Parts: sequence; structure tokens; C-alpha cells
Amino acid sequence: MKRTRLKDKGFTLVEIMVSMAISSLVIAGIYGVYTIQQRSYTVQEQVSEMQQRIRSALDFMTRNIRMAGYDPSGVCSSNFIIADEDTLIFDVCERRTGAQEEFRITLQYDPDPDPPTDKKTGQLNVTRDDKNTASASPMPLAEGVDAFLFSYRDEKGKPLPPSPPVQDIKIVEVSMLVRSSYPDPRYTDTITYLPASGNAADWILASGFTNPPSGDDKNFHRRLLTTSIALRNM
Repeated sequence: MKRTRLKDKGFTLVEIMVSMAISSLVIAGIYGVYTIQQRSYTVQEQVSEMQQRIRSALDFMTRNIRMAGYDPSGVCSSNFIIADEDTLIFDVCERRTGAQEEFRITLQYDPDPDPPTDKKTGQLNVTRDDKNTASASPMPLAEGVDAFLFSYRDEKGKPLPPSPPVQDIKIVEVSMLVRSSYPDPRYTDTITYLPASGNAADWILASGFTNPPSGDDKNFHRRLLTTSIALRNM
């Protein structure tokens, strides 16, 4: 009679265990790569969203602040009204429907919005009134703003004190610190952020924010952008 060897009928227990161990390592490696890629995608998405918000706000402010005092026909009273650390109010004169029209633009940082969009962040608001009627309502220009500052320089580029005489202002500096919409538990932010003035104490901070970040605020990604706007018509 022929005798059948056991090894010809299947896998041994040792072979099965080795195969399972190898498979587990391969699956763990694939999952690890997937997790890293997913986290990287999430972070990049938040960074892109932050940059879009802050660049959009700075672009709007740059275009409009450069128009301050614009009055080619001399029929408007366009000039600065208020130039403070958290508020900038100015008039511009534009030609629409064949005639010059005057607009008053208010840019104001609110460190504690009501109703709050977030309990720990502020927002930058803009109001555009036709012919100084004061009928328009503030609209959010940028949300999730942890810190903000308007600073000013004269025609020689020297820094001016807070709330300077409007006739001395030739350059407006805008500093804005924006944070991501969601925290990242694997990220810790310990940076001390500086505005264009170079002094961290000059910041107007959101009601729940400290510089450098502390507590739960450390887990948010942030972007700081500053820009200098030369006044063409002042």
C-alpha cells in the first residue's frame, strides 16, 4: 500500500502563523502610509483654507486703502476719518453711472464677535456706506483672526504713534494672524508672533488668545501675513 505523506495535504500550523504574521506587517504598513497621507492632506487643506482667507482679506484692504483720498474731480470730501490700531475709516470717490459717488469704508477688528463665530477668535469686519448714509451693516471680511493691527508710517518711512494725525499718514501697515478652523492634536504651536511694528505688545488680541499660544490654542495651525500699503492720494 502507498503511504501518503502529511506534508502533501496542506499547510502546517507554523506555516500558517508565519503567513499571518507577514500579512499583519504588510497591512500595518499600508495602514500607516494611509494614515500619514490622510493627515498630510488634512493639514494641507487647512493651510490652504487659511491662506485663502487671509490673502483675500489683504487683497481687499490693499485695493481699497490705496483709493483713500481719491477725488479726481474735486467734488468729494474724500480723506481719512479715523486711523486707529484696530479701526480704519476713510472715504473714496468713484465714478459710477457717469457721476462721481462718495463711499465711506470702515475696516474694524472685533476681538470678541457677537454672536461669536468662535469663542476664542475675533474677526475683521468691513462696512461700505453709499454717500455716507450709514445705512450699511458690517460684514465679516475675515474670520478666525487671533490678532490684528493697523500701524502707520510717515513719508520718510518712520513709524508713527498710535492714532496719529491723519495728514501725517503715508503708509498703512496691516498685520493679521489667522488660525485654522480645526485643531490638530499632533501639532503644537509655541511661536511668539510679531506684527509689522516689530513689537508683540502692539497686537490687538482676540479675547481668548494669548501670544505665544497656550492651552488648547497650541493645537491650531496659524499663518501671519503683513503688508505695507502706500497711499497714492494722500
